[in-house]
Amino acid sequence: MLFATAVALCCGLVTATKARHFDRAHSSFAVKNLRTEYLDKPLGLDVLAPRFSWEVAVADGTVARGVVQNSYRIIVIAEGKADSDPVWDSGVVLGDPIRVPYNGSALVPGSVYSWSVSIELATADKNTEPVHVQSSTTTSSIGLLTPSDWSGQFVGMSESNKSSNFAADPWFRKTFTLDADQVAAVSSGGASALLYVASLGFHEASVNGKPASETAVLVPSISYLPSRILYRTYNVTDLLDLSNGATNALGVWAAAGWAEYFTFEWADDVQFGGHAPLIMAELRIGGSVVNETVRLPLGIIELRIVTLILLLLLLRSVAVNCTTATQATRDASWRVKPSTTSRLGDWGNGGFGGDIIDERLAIDGGWDVATLDDSDWETATAVTINKNMTVSVRLTDSPGNNTWYAHNCSPPCDLGSSHPRPILWSQRFEAETSRQPPSHALTLRRSS
Repeated sequence: MLFATAVALCCGLVTATKARHFDRAHSSFAVKNLRTEYLDKPLGLDVLAPRFSWEVAVADGTVARGVVQNSYRIIVIAEGKADSDPVWDSGVVLGDPIRVPYNGSALVPGSVYSWSVSIELATADKNTEPVHVQSSTTTSSIGLLTPSDWSGQFVGMSESNKSSNFAADPWFRKTFTLDADQVAAVSSGGASALLYVASLGFHEASVNGKPASETAVLVPSISYLPSRILYRTYNVTDLLDLSNGATNALGVWAAAGWAEYFTFEWADDVQFGGHAPLIMAELRIGGSVVNETVRLPLGIIELRIVTLILLLLLLRSVAVNCTTATQATRDASWRVKPSTTSRLGDWGNGGFGGDIIDERLAIDGGWDVATLDDSDWETATAVTINKNMTVSVRLTDSPGNNTWYAHNCSPPCDLGSSHPRPILWSQRFEAETSRQPPSHALTLRRSS
């Protein structure tokens, strides 16, 4: 009798355990850690068939055990489009894959997409009814993958502010106004504002006086500049002034960094020596370039304009910017001025002289705000890079093209920058300044 009771109790315990497992399988699972190309909400992907992945977990945070995924269904939707109009609906696919490559309509460079997945789960012993679990939605964007995707050009500062041993790190700025459609699209959440910045050297970008990234430092990463210039993608949607008719300001601080490395002059057909730092930046809202150069239709008007451009170029009296002609020697949309930082040395052997910080050049109220009067700033100089120099988010191409290679970043990293996340360190100091021309003293005291 005692033996029978003991057996019954044991069986009861086993039955109870199975019952708890059964309930969990039916009601407590979640799909989490949605990743695109192993990244969380990546910006500027450089592949047109990205791979999607996800994890199955118990809602209370414990490990999901004793269940299998029977099937999945992925839906990808272009930003601003209705849920009923996806660019890809995988349909219900049987299996439990590790990564699922995109297989829908061609993805458009410079565009944002959202995706979600629904899965069917069952217990490993198949003795329970399947459970359907729906994920939340995540996003990713496609970068600018070919030269034709870019509408801008590289700009720099004139040679008058540079020498072999002392060169100012410039501030670049431009102002723009969003039209009513752009304001409505951003305000409704139907469009994101993505800023793309390529730089020959390091850069820090800002919009309306606020940094485009709170963590990005010394970006983009280092590459072999005679053949590859890297760029970074920023989501600046929350930094725009969406007031009616408001003026916005885009700012980029730049430093030549390794672009000053003298051995790059040994490379074939390198033309950027002495011009660095250079930047190329453009802002897109809903995939459309803000203040894009107007392209005239073919016809008599365009022929007359091209004829006039050629005449002016021959006379060497005026530089003209037109999408159908050669690039200009000036880009009036960008203004440039030496910043408070200047660098010493040529970055060669023994040429690392450090930086000079001159706070007398600081601008009250900020150099990158919309209200600043920049009429006395220099007009930026436009520079054409060599055709063999690629603007890319990748550090390397496939082997065999005689290109120097750098090590690619390993996750976690931002694919739009190909640069690892930095380790940040900061310390606060109290500062006291005194001016007794021509000297300027700055005293730093450690804050308690």
